[in-house]
Amino acid sequence: MPLNHSRTVKLGIVDIQKFKELGVNTVRTYTVDNRKRHDYCMNALAQAGIYLALDVNSPDYSINRDDPAASYNDAYLQSVFATIDAFVDYDNTLLFFSGNEVINADNNTNRAPYIKATTRDMKHNIGSMGYRQIPVGCSAADVESNRFEMAE
Repeated sequence: MPLNHSRTVKLGIVDIQKFKELGVNTVRTYTVDNRKRHDYCMNALAQAGIYLALDVNSPDYSINRDDPAASYNDAYLQSVFATIDAFVDYDNTLLFFSGNEVINADNNTNRAPYIKATTRDMKHNIGSMGYRQIPVGCSAADVESNRFEMAE
């Protein structure tokens, strides 16, 4: 069950132990504070054999469905890159998501270029910084009417 995005969630050792007991090997996090250290949690997850799938967007910096051109800017990209910088050294960072269901209806499929640009820029940043290869992708909404177009 997804966690409530409107509150801060801190995983404790008990939570991580329960994940391990349940056989969880990957957790997805929708937003993090890239200005803080995450050693405690990431090390605890690693010790439990649990990987992290991490969205790089945040409530403050993300592609805005209503005005994607205005939201895709230097401040946005610097936040994205700061999130990559904050998590790249953790061996259990499995992948980064460049967007989460930005295209969620027929009338906003024209947002695809911004998702593709973010993905491209993330991959370029990872490569140019000499970081280990970490997969980058996006989380797509399951909209039957535009599923084929989004795959294209």
